Amino acid sequence: MKQNLIVSSALFAISIILTPISIHAASPSCQDLLANNIYRCHYKEEPDNPFVAGEDCFRFQTPGTQSEDFDLESNQLGILGCDCGPKGPSQNPSFDSKEFLCVTPASSGYNFTLHGTVSGPKIKKGHLMDQLGESYAFECELDSACL
Repeated sequence: MKQNLIVSSALFAISIILTPISIHAASPSCQDLLANNIYRCHYKEEPDNPFVAGEDCFRFQTPGTQSEDFDLESNQLGILGCDCGPKGPSQNPSFDSKEFLCVTPASSGYNFTLHGTVSGPKIKKGHLMDQLGESYAFECELDSACL
């Protein structure tokens, strides 16, 4: 009897060890990917906009001071509060996608909203719009030397 118990226990332990374990690591959110990184960004305005195309540095800070999640500090736009965009059904969304949205505080005097998607060391499909409806497209690359 004692021997059967030992053999059964050993077989059970072996079966647990040999059973494939499927661990699904959570995919990092935009905040995880942007956190405390600096990007060099190039932007281009709408064709009828007199604003000159150019470059800016986006510095992301986690935790944020404007937002409870994270902030973007820009040489040209100031500090914007940010959050990751939603994914999943609208009845039960999770705010941990690769897309992010940032806005200037209402007290800034001139308001912007900025949207982008983190993809590896890049920000793609960036869109910036000011309070007058002027739009700019931008893309960024990770660059810790950007001042």
